[in-house]
Amino acid sequence: MQHYTAKKGWGLRTLEFIPKGRFVCEYAGEILGFKEACRRIHLQTPSDANYIIAVKEHLSDGHIMETFVDPTHIGNVGRFLNHSCEPNLFMVPVRIDSMVPKLALFADRDICAEEELTYDYSGRYRNYSPQRCCRYSRVSLIQAKRASRRKAY
Repeated sequence: MQHYTAKKGWGLRTLEFIPKGRFVCEYAGEILGFKEACRRIHLQTPSDANYIIAVKEHLSDGHIMETFVDPTHIGNVGRFLNHSCEPNLFMVPVRIDSMVPKLALFADRDICAEEELTYDYSGRYRNYSPQRCCRYSRVSLIQAKRASRRKAY
């Protein structure tokens, strides 16, 4: 369910209990190349909401694969998820019949009904000790790190 707060703007709350490990939603949108992602970011004004996310995956052969997703015009409820330094969701790039990943969000812990759904925009690993940074609602270009070290559900 969408909700609005003065501090963070639009966000999402769950209407029911979500158990740890359950798939919650996809962060869906247009798949962009690097140049187009940069072009769109540079066109934004400070008052524009930025939903573009960059996922960098470190492949076993040493290459880095970048995927840019922009749900601004074509997307789903995932674009309304807010940041938290102590999120209850984590993102995993998932491939289904394609080299282009879908960005799947899973419950990192049991989530109670009416609780806001959040993820860490910086894409930190779970064992990383985060700085307290929850004074902003949206950041510019986000780099989510490879999720393969996370436990698969």
